[in-house]
Amino acid sequence: MIQQIVAGVIFACGLASAQLAPEQVKKIDEVVTTEMSRASVPGVSMAIAINGKIQWTGGFGMADLENFVPMTADTRVRLASISKPMTAVAIMQLVEHGKIDLDAPIRKYLPEFPEKPWPVTVRQLMGHTAGIRGYLGNEMSSTEHYTDHVTPMQVFAKDALIFEPGTKYTYSTYGYTVLGAMLEKLTNEKLVNYLRTHVFNPAGMETIGEDSVYALIPHRSRGYQLLKDGTVANCELADTSNKIAGGGLISSVADLAKFAIALTQGKLVKPETLKAMWTPTKLPDGSTAPYGLGFEIRQDQGMTLYGHTGGQRGTTTNLVILPDQGIIYAYMMNLESAHAMTPISRGLRQILLH
Repeated sequence: MIQQIVAGVIFACGLASAQLAPEQVKKIDEVVTTEMSRASVPGVSMAIAINGKIQWTGGFGMADLENFVPMTADTRVRLASISKPMTAVAIMQLVEHGKIDLDAPIRKYLPEFPEKPWPVTVRQLMGHTAGIRGYLGNEMSSTEHYTDHVTPMQVFAKDALIFEPGTKYTYSTYGYTVLGAMLEKLTNEKLVNYLRTHVFNPAGMETIGEDSVYALIPHRSRGYQLLKDGTVANCELADTSNKIAGGGLISSVADLAKFAIALTQGKLVKPETLKAMWTPTKLPDGSTAPYGLGFEIRQDQGMTLYGHTGGQRGTTTNLVILPDQGIIYAYMMNLESAHAMTPISRGLRQILLH
C-alpha cells in the first residue's frame, strides 16, 4: 500500500491482480501516482491485458473524497464516449446480418429524424462526418431525464447541419444519439438491453450498464472537477440519459478490457468488419479523419492507437488497443478534463513494450 498527499488529501494506492512482473507493477505505480499528483486526480482505476488475457488490474487514490472510499478495480466510473464503440459494434453486427446499410439515409430506418438539404447516412453518423452539431451552451450538463433516444433528438435535430455531410469531420455525440434512436427503432428494445444481449454478455462484461442517476449502482465513484484555483470540487450535475449510445454508460475498468479482448478475438464482429471500423475516414480534400466507425485512430510517438477516449462531467477515460503487440490497456479517472491522460498512456506503453 502506497500513500501520498495530493492537495492535502491522503491517497492510498492499492494494487491488485498482479500477473505482470513485479518490476513492471512498481513502474506502473510510479507513473500513475506521479501523474495523479501533478494533475490533482482523486482516483484512477486501470486494467491491462496481454495476448487476450487480463494480466493486471488496480485502483489508485479515492473514489469518494468526502467519505474516504478508495478507488479499486471494482469501482464503477462513467465511461463517457467509450460508449460509442460499443454502440458501433451493435450497428455493425446488424450490418453483417444485412439489416442495416451503412450508406443508406438514416431516415430509411428513423423517419423521426428531420429531412435535411442532403441525405445523412448511417456511415456518416458513425464517423462524425454527418454535419450534426456538438453541444451548445450548458447542454453537456443537461439534467433532463429521458427514457428513449428519439425524444432527446428534439434538442438538436431540427438545427441546420453545420456542413454538407461527408465533406468534413466534426466530432458530435449527438450523432450517436441519432444512432441510438435508430437501434431502438429497429430492434424494438431499449438500447442498454439490446447492448447487454448482443455486446456485453458475449464479451463477458458483468458490471457495465446505464449510468442512471436514479439507480443504486454498487461501487459507483463520485465525479470531480478542478477549479481555476487548483481546488478539487464536486462536478456539476448531469443526467446522461440523453446520450446513452454516445456517452451514457458506467462500468468497472475490467469490463473495458473484456470488451476489447472480445473484439480482437472475433467474438463480436468479423475480422473484416473490425478492419473497416479501424480504417480512418477519407475526406474529399484528400485528408483522413482521426476516426473510423465508432473508433478513434490516433497517432502518438510513432505508434497507431486504436480505441477511444472519453470526457464528461466528473470523468476522463481511455481505452487503447495495440493489436500488433497484443496489448490492451484501459484506465478511468474520476476527474473531468484530467491532464494526466496522455502521460499515463505514454508511460504504460514505455513499461509494457520494453
